[in-house]
Amino acid sequence: MRFMKRLLPSIFVLLGVCLSPVYGQVSTLPSSVEDPTQPVTITVNIAAMDGSIDHVAALQAAVASGEDLYVWTWKPAEHPDGHPNVNGLGAQPWKDSNPNLIMTNNFDGTFSWTIVPTDFYEVSASDVFNEDIHFLVKPKDGGGYGDPDIKSEDLLVPVDPPALPVTKVRSFPSIATGDSLVRIGSDDVFTLIYDNNYEEKPSMQGVNDLCVYVVATWTDYLGTQNTTEYAPITQVGNQSELAMRDMGQGLFQFSFWPTRFFNLPEESVIRQLEFRVLRQNVINSNDVSDGTFIYRLSCF
Repeated sequence: MRFMKRLLPSIFVLLGVCLSPVYGQVSTLPSSVEDPTQPVTITVNIAAMDGSIDHVAALQAAVASGEDLYVWTWKPAEHPDGHPNVNGLGAQPWKDSNPNLIMTNNFDGTFSWTIVPTDFYEVSASDVFNEDIHFLVKPKDGGGYGDPDIKSEDLLVPVDPPALPVTKVRSFPSIATGDSLVRIGSDDVFTLIYDNNYEEKPSMQGVNDLCVYVVATWTDYLGTQNTTEYAPITQVGNQSELAMRDMGQGLFQFSFWPTRFFNLPEESVIRQLEFRVLRQNVINSNDVSDGTFIYRLSCF
C-alpha cells in the first residue's frame, strides 16, 4: 500500500499535468480526482504538447487533418485481448484502436474521455490510488510496425484520496464520509495508522511497544449480527499478530485482511471495526491511548 506518493512526480503533475487545458496537456473534471468510484472527465489539449517531438508533431498533424483520437491506457490495469475495452484490435493492435476508446472531439483543439475509473479498469479504489491513471492518445492507426509512431507522450492523471485533518489515528482506505464510513473491497487490506506525535496522554508519549485491541461486528449469511473480540484487552500483548509496526518518526501501523484475520464463516461480512491502541505489556489505563476508534465498513 502506498500512503504518500513521491515528491518529484507530484511536482511534475502540478507543473505540467493538472493545469487548465490552455496551459497544460491534461485537465480533469472534477479538477482533482479523489473518488475513483465516481465519473471523471479527462481532457487532453493537443496544441499544448511539444511539437518538436516527431511523434507528437505527427499527432498534431493528424488532428489538424480531422482524424479522431483514441485512448491507449495501461495503468491501473490493461485489459487483455478479447476484452470489450482492450486498447487495440487484431494482429497489429497499434494500427487499429478499439472504437470503445474513441475520445470526444470538443472542436477547440481538445479531446475528452469520461470514465468511472474503478468500473472501466475493473479494479478497486485502492488500486487506482496506488497506480493513478496512465495513458496516451493516438489516432486509430498509430503507425508503428516499421512506420513512424503517431502519438502523444505518456500522460498521467494523479488520483489521491482527499487530504484529512491531522489526527492521532487515521485509516487507509480513508474515511469516505463524516461518520467513520470506509469504502473497502472484500479483499482489500485495512490499515490503522497511529501518530504518537499527536498523543495527548503523557504516559503514552514516546513509547514504541504498541499493539491494537480489535473487535469486529459482522453478519453471517443469514444476516445475523455478531461481535467478535480477537483477544481480550489484557492478552493482546501476547499475540504477535496484533503488534503495530514501527514506521519511524512516531508513526505506527497495523495492516490486516479483516475477514481472513477473524477467520469468519463463508459469506460473512464485516460491518464495523473497533480499535484501541495500547502498550504490549498493559498494566492499567496509563498504558492505553485514550479513545476508541470505530470504522464502519461499506464493502463492494
